[in-house]
Amino acid sequence: MKRLATLSAAALLYAVPATAQELIGFDLDSFGHTVLSRKQFGGDAIPEAAFGAYNNEFISTYSAKSIFASIGRSVGRLDVATDNGVFPCTAFLVADDLIMTNNHCVPGIIDNEKANATSIVGVRFVMGYTNEGVTEGTTSFLVDPAPVETSKPLDYTVLRILGDTPGRDFGTLQLASATPLDNDPYWIIGHPMGEAQRISREKCRANAPALSDGKLLHTCDTLPGNSGSPVIDATSRQVIGLHHAGSARNSINYAIPMAQILANSAVLTAATGTAPSPAPDTSETRAFASLSEALDLSDDTARRTALEALVAEAPDTAAARTATRLIAAMQSVPAPTPPEPTLAERMAADADVQDCDRLAGDRYHPDRARGLMLAKGMVFEQIDPDPAIAACRRALDTFPNHPRLTGFLAEALSAAERSDEAFTAYRTAALAGDAIGQAGLGISYLWGLGTDRDPQVAREWFEKSAAQGHPIAKTALGVIYQHGQGVTADPDRALKLYQEGADAGYHGAQDQLGDIYRAGEIVPQSDKTAAEWFEKSAAQGNSSAQFNLGQLYMLGNGVEKSDARAAQLYRDAAEQDFSDAQLALGNMYLWGRGVTQSDTEAARWYKTAADGNNPGALFALAWLTEQGRGVAADPAEAARLYIASLKAGNDWSLNRARTDWTTDTARALQQALAAEGVYSGTTDGRIGQQTQEAMRRLLP
Repeated sequence: MKRLATLSAAALLYAVPATAQELIGFDLDSFGHTVLSRKQFGGDAIPEAAFGAYNNEFISTYSAKSIFASIGRSVGRLDVATDNGVFPCTAFLVADDLIMTNNHCVPGIIDNEKANATSIVGVRFVMGYTNEGVTEGTTSFLVDPAPVETSKPLDYTVLRILGDTPGRDFGTLQLASATPLDNDPYWIIGHPMGEAQRISREKCRANAPALSDGKLLHTCDTLPGNSGSPVIDATSRQVIGLHHAGSARNSINYAIPMAQILANSAVLTAATGTAPSPAPDTSETRAFASLSEALDLSDDTARRTALEALVAEAPDTAAARTATRLIAAMQSVPAPTPPEPTLAERMAADADVQDCDRLAGDRYHPDRARGLMLAKGMVFEQIDPDPAIAACRRALDTFPNHPRLTGFLAEALSAAERSDEAFTAYRTAALAGDAIGQAGLGISYLWGLGTDRDPQVAREWFEKSAAQGHPIAKTALGVIYQHGQGVTADPDRALKLYQEGADAGYHGAQDQLGDIYRAGEIVPQSDKTAAEWFEKSAAQGNSSAQFNLGQLYMLGNGVEKSDARAAQLYRDAAEQDFSDAQLALGNMYLWGRGVTQSDTEAARWYKTAADGNNPGALFALAWLTEQGRGVAADPAEAARLYIASLKAGNDWSLNRARTDWTTDTARALQQALAAEGVYSGTTDGRIGQQTQEAMRRLLP
């Protein structure tokens, strides 16, 4: 059995009794087949299987000419068919028609409570099964279940193969009468779990001490099905013991020393000398021969006909009783009614559900980790609202009020800026316990989207979602605790929440960590670390991180200075409508840094940002319009843009040198200020204190 983690074997030898190798069972209708089927015994326990590394290799790993394969030719799987199923052990040839195995396999299987059997109905010896699932090259022999010799105390049995002498073709193993020595290297060859032949050789050796209480102690890995395996001395290549038991509580397995078996057995003594007498020709042997021929038939109809003929011709034989049970096992059984598919299975097969998950699915949703959401999902910023809304509504028609689908519908509605509908869907999903519904509802309350602003309620929903591990909710909580929004500021908790969100791969948390390291307020300042987090976030398309990383490249802070890289990052963010990046890209074109200088392109990007009411872009576009660079000179339009920039909070117009103004633009500005009701002076085209004071009144 599999060895436990290293323990003191000597301390356990007398405390833990040897127990027969654990049992493994297969269906009766697989008797006669090389590959055994296992349905009714699916719950058999194999307690040793959980301990340590299992050092047991398929014999086919080695060359057919290797010593392991040569010895393995004499070892086969012993299939013991009972009235309650087939229980495989291992056996090996000790003479031309004699094999050895454990007494607890034959006839002792009847005494095993776990087998729950009352009689042995047949025994077969399968040889040459070395490649798992491959039946070609295998041979099986019918075995008389009545032992030639057996001993329960020594747990060995000698059985006779009926009507054949495979030992002449496959060879026999030599039995050693030597005394086992401490730490001698061993091999064990057998059929654990009824599978193709395996060898245990790594860390396989005699224990120190090798003998205790009449048992041979060894450290070779075995599993159920290894009962009856030969323990082979690696030096003499003779069988030094018969494996028969193991313990789930220590690192030692047990074998019967072959010297004891030889001392007890006249049959084996004779078998190692002269050839044994052939089995007598009786009605039983003839019936078993017929049974063997029937079991060799691959066609089920032909097999059944042969078995029925055997029952008719030799009704009172053990072989006929075996045939009767096999015929019963072959009776056609109506296919069981397949169980109703589970909700998860029905959703996995539904195209609309898959479309909703794909088009609006949150990639951090807990259902992905549970295997209930098959699609990868996406980030919110990439949702295409119309097809996503349609898909999620179709899915909800089939699975009404499903929390995840409702949460994803809310995401799609929010992406479409349909805040009232999104709030309702978020709330429905959140109340049903959905993590994205809870996070989305928190955002709705935090920003007043579809409802009144309520930071306290927002925090409560973020806490619920974060408890389910959702990184967006953790990031939102981080912002709340960093800035003390409705709670006492807790920078340490904010940092922990950001870190957890970032480690989960959420780009928003990664961008926040970049900001923290750049600012150096919660952690030691590090532009290099900031750049690393911005890079991770920017790679996921986060426009804020792209802009922030662009600034670092433009300044050469934490990264090697590169105007070209900065311009590209600004462009990536600008194309996502990030207005500060649009302003920055306009500046790059105006200055000719990282791009070919172009007043026209500068004006285009300034206008794009200005249309979003970006204060700096409004001023920059006003200046270009005043100068006639990239756009036609237009004093009235320039004045209008200067007024708009002031109202948006930009004070560059106020602080501009008085002499920098063109007369026409200054006059147009004074007229515009008068129209705003903040200027009552003369419109003389000269910027003085009164004009500046009027501009100051427009600042928010």
